Amino acid sequence: MIAVGTVGTDYFRTYGISLLAGRDFTAADGATAPRVAIVNESLARYFFAGRSAVGEQLTIGASAPYTIVGVVADVRMSAPRPGSPPVVYFPSAQSDPSRYATISVRARSDPLSLVPSLRAAVRAVDPEQPIANITTMDEVLSEFMAPRRFNALLLSSFAAMALTLAALGLYGVISYIVTQRTREIGIRMALGAERRDVVQAVLRQGIGIAVAGVIPGIAASLALSKLLAGLLFHVESRDPVVFAVVPLLLLSVAALAIVIPARRASRVDPATALRAE
Repeated sequence: MIAVGTVGTDYFRTYGISLLAGRDFTAADGATAPRVAIVNESLARYFFAGRSAVGEQLTIGASAPYTIVGVVADVRMSAPRPGSPPVVYFPSAQSDPSRYATISVRARSDPLSLVPSLRAAVRAVDPEQPIANITTMDEVLSEFMAPRRFNALLLSSFAAMALTLAALGLYGVISYIVTQRTREIGIRMALGAERRDVVQAVLRQGIGIAVAGVIPGIAASLALSKLLAGLLFHVESRDPVVFAVVPLLLLSVAALAIVIPARRASRVDPATALRAE
């Protein structure tokens, strides 16, 4: 599907869109001048691969053909994601007049400070012309991103809750397992084992269990991360920092769940530990 836009002579310069080939629209491209158009890089690459699009004829619908006079860089039209559909730009002077027009201004200072001057300029041309929807590009982007930002915040909150529950559950399970080994710890100490050796032995075994659970979790996360790729912008779905920090956090929680009850059990008198159920 080809997108169509009607723009003025300074549109591309105002929005900082690079001119890749040919020329920009000028004041000479009036209503009586030859019909011209500018296309974006995607359209030129799709329809004129291997040759320059400048000078080619372009027909849309039943209209007379337009001569392509320039090629501009792709622009993200409706979402902050890579890629752009094929786009054709026509000069406003050669297009049918519209009830509505958008005036874009590029400012070096606060753009809202130019509003009185812009209103005065419009009234000087047409005192009856109403002016509405004055906004900055930052406000447009902020409004566009608001639902996505809310969804990201909501998903981040759920992820934080899930991570917290996983950490608490891991701590509780491993702590219970180690506590159940109180009799074993008592036997080891009764046979002459040092407290440090007992704690280290229990820690190695417990960390092994935790690693055995973390590795499949990482593999599953890598597989499921492809489902999130379409919801992310400028964020990798397989962020190495996240895949490094979360397993380390879970292993740290597992280590605490092992060390704390193991140290507590190692301080108990062996006779008392042997009588523990």
